[in-house]
Amino acid sequence: MKPRFGVVAVASISVIAVAAMLLTRPATSGDEQETLILLYGAGLREPVREIIDEYQREFPNVRVDVIPSGTGQLMAKVLAGEKGDLFLGADSSYVDKAYEKGAVAERLAVARQWPVLSVRKDSKLSIENVQSLLQSGLKVGLGNPGGPAIGKASQGILERAGIWKQVKAAVENHGVFKPTVQELANDVKLGTIDVAILLDGTVAQHPELKSIPIDEKINEPLHISIGVMTTTERPSRALHFARYLTAHDRGLKNFAKYQYDVIDGDAWADVPELSLLSGGILRTAISDTLDEFERREGVEIVRNFNGCGILTSSLKAGGEADAYFACDVSFMTQVSDLFLDPVNVSQTRMVIAVPKGNPRGIEKLSDLAREGLKIGVANAKQSALGALTEQLLARHELLDAVMKNVRTQLPTADVLVTQLQGPNSGTSLLDAVVVYEVNALRAPRDVDIIYIAEAVAPAVQPFAVARRSKHPHLGKRLLDAIRQANSKKRFEDNGFVWMHGGQE
Repeated sequence: MKPRFGVVAVASISVIAVAAMLLTRPATSGDEQETLILLYGAGLREPVREIIDEYQREFPNVRVDVIPSGTGQLMAKVLAGEKGDLFLGADSSYVDKAYEKGAVAERLAVARQWPVLSVRKDSKLSIENVQSLLQSGLKVGLGNPGGPAIGKASQGILERAGIWKQVKAAVENHGVFKPTVQELANDVKLGTIDVAILLDGTVAQHPELKSIPIDEKINEPLHISIGVMTTTERPSRALHFARYLTAHDRGLKNFAKYQYDVIDGDAWADVPELSLLSGGILRTAISDTLDEFERREGVEIVRNFNGCGILTSSLKAGGEADAYFACDVSFMTQVSDLFLDPVNVSQTRMVIAVPKGNPRGIEKLSDLAREGLKIGVANAKQSALGALTEQLLARHELLDAVMKNVRTQLPTADVLVTQLQGPNSGTSLLDAVVVYEVNALRAPRDVDIIYIAEAVAPAVQPFAVARRSKHPHLGKRLLDAIRQANSKKRFEDNGFVWMHGGQE
């Protein structure tokens, strides 16, 4: 097991006044300062203000700059390379686009909100549904279709209702288009417009307003998410704040207060500890990725590499882990009730490894049954490889004959490969071992590989996050890191075939 250690980003953040929202906290004399800049959809103003205030109280050296605007306008800034650290979008599709374009590195889900019709609570108008927006003389407000998230959402709602062109013309004649949902809400409050399509979370921030639901047949929720921008110079601190904002016992409480439908977020921890069980076969392929993830996220990953039979047995006996990276799907299946849906990441073939030059002339699986050979296999009860080897031999009616030649059974295949010594090495000599191809490829000077034609099904390595983990979203981000291009190269360099979400 890897020793536990933490990476804590020590930071002090100085705040810049932005627009009407100035969020500052004096720095303690002598403190080193570090600055975060948060770009966020203006409709999220109140929960964001409260979260930043609480974050700065809990971490008194931290102060956060804010740039509120329409989510579409913010996305344009992010895609243009705007300097910043975090992008909190009122519609996750904008954050997703920035991610796809390489402007956002990590994405964290926050909550969802619904578009609604909104009027003043003291309004005498008869507004029941979107068709009511066609009333003669009604002053209607909408978000700019290319600006705030509510603008695009409103156009979609009205198009599905078949009245977009009529409502758009009415707004252009005696209504308003606004760049942010908060400006629309203020116009309704002031009475300069009669009705607007807002978001339920925004309406909840204004006691003077009330919501009128929109038929779900034409409505769709907007999913809020926060992304870490690739322009950030302090990713660990940015992720620290993002984890705070999305923790169920920290920032999400503020969103829930304003009637947002929040996700089931992770528990808050300044330095989260993530326990990972992993088949020993995967150690060299993932270790560097785990190290990088720890540094970037500011977390600890407690690693337990072992035979998957041993790991699975410990889970069945009540052991716990936040995530499991299994040697083969057969072992993940045995504990499927403990984990969320697994993702197949890689695969590798079973092979016969022999000493360099193949002195005993082994060419096929049935040769392992020849009298006088000394064979090494993985332990069927302790490892996925052992179980797969046993199944393969039994399927070809070779199990009893080969097991008579077996001199060594071990929980991991790496040690089996080390026991392939030269022909004059003494009594501990093994003539052949059944291992994964990745094990044999790690000793190219010492062994030759005999491919097993009968082994048609490779071992597939799935990754899954535990259902009872306190940090399931952190575990999913670890999976995202494992599926990145640099990680793929590490897997392929170690002899694995890449599957990336179940597809080669």
